[in-house]
Amino acid sequence: MNSNQKLEHTNRIADAIQGGQKEYKFFSSHKPYVIGLPNPQLVGTMRQRRSYAIDKAQSIVQTLGEELVNGFNLNKVKALTNVNGTIS
Repeated sequence: MNSNQKLEHTNRIADAIQGGQKEYKFFSSHKPYVIGLPNPQLVGTMRQRRSYAIDKAQSIVQTLGEELVNGFNLNKVKALTNVNGTIS
């Protein structure tokens, strides 16, 4: 995964964390995956809340590693970030 892809996934996961989503769904190698997300930070400035979400997202992206993120389909990820509960 190149640095642009890492940044894209980090921002999407950070947005999901800040939005209070409990799970982040994505496809890799034509298989669906679901990642549990931490609770958002509820106190502090907006900058502090965003920094917290980005830090957590970076940890998740790093933990996924190349074997999961290889073959990420960004179009499906974009569609799934707005879906609650099911993978379309």
